[in-house]
Parts: sequence; structure tokens; C-alpha cells
Amino acid sequence: MMMKKSLIRALLTATLISSPVLASAQNEEAKAVETSDAWIRFTPGTTPMAGYFTLNNASDRTITITSAESADFGQVMMHQTINNNGQMSMQHMGEGLELKAGESLSFNPGGMHLMLMQRQRPLSPGDHVSVTLNLADGAPISVEFEVKPISYEGP
Repeated sequence: MMMKKSLIRALLTATLISSPVLASAQNEEAKAVETSDAWIRFTPGTTPMAGYFTLNNASDRTITITSAESADFGQVMMHQTINNNGQMSMQHMGEGLELKAGESLSFNPGGMHLMLMQRQRPLSPGDHVSVTLNLADGAPISVEFEVKPISYEGP
């Protein structure tokens, strides 16, 4: 019984000691991912919107973005536009998105994008929306998007 308590105490201590180290490693990895040119194309009413941006992995390891979320939308999904014999369709990137060390990736109209659905508040051109990209290791990356007019084609 005494040995069992000692083992539990040792495991708890190890967990408490290692937690800040793991959190620090996650934060460093998230900090090494740079985002730029983040914008959302405005659509009227409750029509879904699309978000575009560029990611740069300045870390020394591959990262995987597993999901995205925003308080301004009930659902945020990573999509890829596919051209199948002239028929355009969107494919959900449910397996996540891998970004190798030193690699950059752009989410652009007609390609990869964030599908922003179930708007939680009215939005207009000029408004700002915060989206969180979630990494496989649990680290979050916060990206600030600006809502642009429907005619905007990107930077």
C-alpha cells in the first residue's frame, strides 16, 4: 500500500514538472508559425464566407493543423477546391494540413480556404474576425482576419 502511494506521488510530481516544459515547447512551435495577408470575403446575409491567408512554418519541425475555430462562426472547416473534369467542388481537409519546416503555404480563392459557416453576429467589410488554428500537439495559433468587400480579389 505504501509503495502504491509512493508511485502515485512520483507520477503526479513527474506530470506537474513536465507540464510546463511541454506547454513551452507547444508555445514555441506555435510562435514559429507566421501568418500574413489574412482576409475574409464578405457575403451578404447568412451565406458562408471564405477565409484566405498565408502560413509560414519558421520552426525546425513539421507541424500539422488539425482544425480551426472562431467565436464568430459556429463552424470553421479547412477546404480544398478541386477541379474534376471542369466541375469545381470543395473537399473537406478532415485529415489536417501538414506544413514542413521552412515551408510556406497560401490559402487563396480557387484553392485552399477556410469555410466559415453559421455566422454568430452580423459582419461587414472592415470588421475583424479572430480564428484559431489548432495544431496536432494542442498548441493554438490565433489569426486576425479582416472582412473585405465581395469584389476584393486578394493582396
